[in-house]
Amino acid sequence: MTKIVFLAGTKSHGPGDHEYEKGMRLFAKALAPFAHTEVHLYGWPDDETTLRDADCIVLYADGSDHNERDHPLLIGNRMAVLEQQMKRGCGLVTLHYATFCPLVHSQKYLAWVGGHFDYESGPGANHWASAIQHFESTPSFIAHPITAGVVPFTVKEEWYYRMRLNPKTVQPLVQVTPPGEKQPETVAWCVSRPDGGRGFACTGGHLHQNWALPGYQRLIAQGILWAAKAQGTPAFVPLDDPLRVQILTGKHHPAHNWQQTTPALQEILGTDTRVQTTVCENPEALELARTDVLVLNYCNWESPSLSPAKRTQLLEFVRRGGGLVLVHFANGAWRDWPEYFGGLARRVWVDGKANHDAYGPFTVTVAQPTHRLTAGLPTSFPTTDELYCSQVGELAVEPLLTARSKVTGKDEPLAYVYSEGKGRIFQTLLGHDAGALRTPAHAELIRRAVAWVGGREVLATPLAPAGRGDIPPSDGGRGGAYEAKGDARWQEPPLTISCRARLFSKSGFNILIASSHKDSPRHWELYTEAGTGKLAVYLPGAAPTNVVADTDLCDGKWHAVRFEYLPGSATLFVDEKRVVEVPLGMAHVTAAVGPLWIGCYPPQGLGCDGQLEDIQIASRGKVLARFTLKGNEGLKRVDGRTNTSDAAPWKLELTGKWPKVEKKTSMDWRESGNDAGRMRHAKLTQVNKKTVKGLKPAWEFRTGDAAAGTTIECTPIVVEGVMYLTTVKLRIVALEAATGKPIWVYDPKSSGVHRGLTYWSDGKVARILAALPTGQLLSLDARTGMPDPAFGKNGIVQLRDGYTRDLSKLNYGCTSALALFENTVIVPIINSEGQPGAPGDIRAFDVRTGKEVWRFHTVPEPGEFGNDTWAKDSWRERSGTNAWSGYTVDTKNAIVFASTGSAASDFYGADRHGQNLFANCLIALDARTGKRLWHFQTVHHDLWDHDNPCPPTLCTVKGKECVALPTKTGFVYVFERKTGKSLFPIVEKPVPPSDIPGEIAWPTQPMPLAPPPLTPQVITDADLTVPTNGRRYGTWRLPPSLEGTICTPGFHGGANWSGASFDPATGYLFVNTNNVPSVVQLKANGNGGYDFMGYNWLRDKDGRPGVKPPWGSLTAVDLTKGTFAWRIPLGHYPDLADKTTGTENFGGSIVTEGGLVFIASTRDEHLRAFDKDTGKLLWEHKLPAGGYACPATYSVNGKQFIVIAAGGGGKLGTKSGDSYVAFAL
Repeated sequence: MTKIVFLAGTKSHGPGDHEYEKGMRLFAKALAPFAHTEVHLYGWPDDETTLRDADCIVLYADGSDHNERDHPLLIGNRMAVLEQQMKRGCGLVTLHYATFCPLVHSQKYLAWVGGHFDYESGPGANHWASAIQHFESTPSFIAHPITAGVVPFTVKEEWYYRMRLNPKTVQPLVQVTPPGEKQPETVAWCVSRPDGGRGFACTGGHLHQNWALPGYQRLIAQGILWAAKAQGTPAFVPLDDPLRVQILTGKHHPAHNWQQTTPALQEILGTDTRVQTTVCENPEALELARTDVLVLNYCNWESPSLSPAKRTQLLEFVRRGGGLVLVHFANGAWRDWPEYFGGLARRVWVDGKANHDAYGPFTVTVAQPTHRLTAGLPTSFPTTDELYCSQVGELAVEPLLTARSKVTGKDEPLAYVYSEGKGRIFQTLLGHDAGALRTPAHAELIRRAVAWVGGREVLATPLAPAGRGDIPPSDGGRGGAYEAKGDARWQEPPLTISCRARLFSKSGFNILIASSHKDSPRHWELYTEAGTGKLAVYLPGAAPTNVVADTDLCDGKWHAVRFEYLPGSATLFVDEKRVVEVPLGMAHVTAAVGPLWIGCYPPQGLGCDGQLEDIQIASRGKVLARFTLKGNEGLKRVDGRTNTSDAAPWKLELTGKWPKVEKKTSMDWRESGNDAGRMRHAKLTQVNKKTVKGLKPAWEFRTGDAAAGTTIECTPIVVEGVMYLTTVKLRIVALEAATGKPIWVYDPKSSGVHRGLTYWSDGKVARILAALPTGQLLSLDARTGMPDPAFGKNGIVQLRDGYTRDLSKLNYGCTSALALFENTVIVPIINSEGQPGAPGDIRAFDVRTGKEVWRFHTVPEPGEFGNDTWAKDSWRERSGTNAWSGYTVDTKNAIVFASTGSAASDFYGADRHGQNLFANCLIALDARTGKRLWHFQTVHHDLWDHDNPCPPTLCTVKGKECVALPTKTGFVYVFERKTGKSLFPIVEKPVPPSDIPGEIAWPTQPMPLAPPPLTPQVITDADLTVPTNGRRYGTWRLPPSLEGTICTPGFHGGANWSGASFDPATGYLFVNTNNVPSVVQLKANGNGGYDFMGYNWLRDKDGRPGVKPPWGSLTAVDLTKGTFAWRIPLGHYPDLADKTTGTENFGGSIVTEGGLVFIASTRDEHLRAFDKDTGKLLWEHKLPAGGYACPATYSVNGKQFIVIAAGGGGKLGTKSGDSYVAFAL
């Protein structure tokens, strides 16, 4: 069988660029039906004899470009080894950067593969004869078996051209015309050699996402097959090839808190974007067939052992090549299974023999500093943990970490690696608690180990090693200071600057490292403060400009110092301990490159009273520069008190250029719902029923901060060609809306989900406003991303400060977009769904100053309307009752509409007898004063968590100005805006009482007689597909019970936070809903009350809803008639043959004048377009991850776009993503 060997180089660029490993695995998978394929990392196989019978070798790696060590073929005698393979007729393929070759080897490249990138014979300063440009093009093809059947494609690619080609042998295949060039340039070619071998090369391949183009992927696949002299038609392979990690947890020794250590492991692994983590709490439910690496944070302790069948599966999983990672007391699991206890786990805890030092601080030593997993780690590092000793085992292990035990007096091995069959195993005895796992060096080792046991490239984050005192003191006559020629790469974050420092006097400033001049916005300066000796960094182009740690570094001792400089944050570490971390506001700029100074800043005559060593600058895991006194020709001695150069001027230039927009041919999406009334309707027609089939991805923006379980729920806003959005970790970003290029980023250091930003302008200044889950209200300059100094304190209002109660330890913040009315911003609030909790008051703030303008008490205080709906003093300090999903504003009539949640606690109301206003209400407020105009309560004394989960939608029905509210209960209420009069009859229907002692359920509940309910209101025997196990069901509004009550709609509705979109032309309200019953069960708590037993669902053995489908629907409600215009299942389960089941869904719809309804929301990860009149599916596209947000649509200079966040994860638990994807014709 044909054999193809793929050589993937070491990654050197950021996420999505130069993804050598991912690319090689993709093509190996595509060609597996036609050849035996092997993928080797680091650019060369560990056993190079595998090349001897290869029919083709494919190289996708860094080239040399003046540093031959970057090119994997130019190390040692590899070129000679390759030459032997070429002489016997082996094929060779070079892709993208691998086409770089020094002239000394030019003749070999010209003969073997037909050409290469020439970077040495050109006339310019960089001596490039070849050229590079990143541009969009539609390549043209020349007829050849490699290009046969390739579908034409348009791609934005970094093409290399003007290549040095062998004119006698080269067959051009693909050509493009770069901007500024008059003639087409060859960017892919092939050659047939006299020795019988073949060569193929392509200069593209910069962006991994481009392989998603079927034509492009087929071109490369066919080129490799041709070079291997194999035949076949490669099938398209999707890009997603994650490293699938499953963490087994859920049981443990009582001293080990798996509920805290498992999230810590997820957090640690989540920083590797290749890793897709799932958590399993039942060992019998392990899905090993879908797993690459199994992490055991588990000990069955007194629970049953593993079944014989699952033991066999686990053993075979490892022996066949699966990776295994054992954490801490996982070496005490399954003691009755010898193949594990002493086998897969080679050092185990045997009672009476094993022991550990008392939990506390100790120093860990790296036993093998040159091992691939430990290279670059500190030779020793401190931790606080349990030090396991006297572990039992006879099989061989390779120790990586050791520590001296106080119990045994010996150096005990604490982490080691070994193999079982084809599988690799890593075992660490560290990790007693989450803090021990997060010890930086230990966390880095775990990250590397998971990649290593999974057979992937080990991507290391360089840490400051011990050194030799390279830079002697420069102050007070002690020694000198040094200067190096600057480099633009050393100026732009993300950067990691590290060194070791031994400082003495603190009477003056000590300059450790400084890049460029202080009047440059890209200057950074690592120093210690005069007088205090505190470590600090100066960043004149950021806000704040000074970041100071409370750590005196001037003590005459050696310290490891590290500065993590990210686009939105600055973090300082001393001896691997984080000492300060602050968010940064900054505009991305380019600036003139100035010198790098070490131990001095000559323009101000500053030096350093101390010694420095191991100075290193790195970016994205790649070391850019390492300075020592010896061996650096570019390092020169300078007088620390002499100004050696003039200040370099700089020009502010935004990275993503501020777009030029023609207003006549552009249309904004200015609010999360497009307009203040949240109709989510756009007057755009370019993409319509006829043209939508031509919709395709226009650009994708990757946020780069996803982790296992994370999601994005943000609907971006677009104003005058600029898009504003939040990332997974709630960084606020401005992009060019037409290209997806970033303009600026602000990192508020918050967490949680966020559903949208708010734009305000008075025509002179413009602001981006956001309230965060952690309780801050922000105002940023829309053009720069810098905090508005006139707003609150340095651009921030602490929302908790508005109360006399101490809310510091209570949940209080915001996850939804703010609402605007004139110059006030109204803030939706999240608080606790249990007691005690923070208030849910509706608050409005001055958009210029951040001062509170008005407040509405959602739980009325004495003397206010509605206070009598709370028995006795049950209104006091009541939580819940909050309009958490946002507001709708009728700007014409100056009305703010708020839909509120249930009162706390959600499922037990014995301490809050009464109707409980204004919980579960639609409230109309005067937008200028906050005074109540009218209200309607949709659920009285809620016991089902049936809060109103979305803002209402403004609509006009038969000439009447109305407001429509979809609800979790499955009903749609429609009211006249000014009066609150219902458009359709509503009746109060009697419901069953509660039999929970002390509980008094409200005797009736409202039911609108039209439109029909969007979700079944009662479960019958005919609906069920699973046993009920004695639970109650079958009657409308059954209250919670001790046996368990099957509740429909469930916790997630009916409708949910995504709400509805409205089409004025038809009067249709488009609502997506769920049909997933929940189980509400209470139990006595021993204190006279009852506790809720958790969010449980009625599901079958496969995890699907325990009722007949559809489980998710999209409905067009005709508000003019109070009926359904159409109704369809929304989404499907990919593993089910029935594609009409629908799925649970989160994220809403938009509607356009082009006659289309766009919606993603489903667990099958598709974005779809439906005919708004009939519900017919007209177009769909698989997203990189689930689109659990509302899309937006806009136009820039005559081109319409549809954009959606593809963040996955979240409540549906699908794979997480970090993309915003925009589509256009």
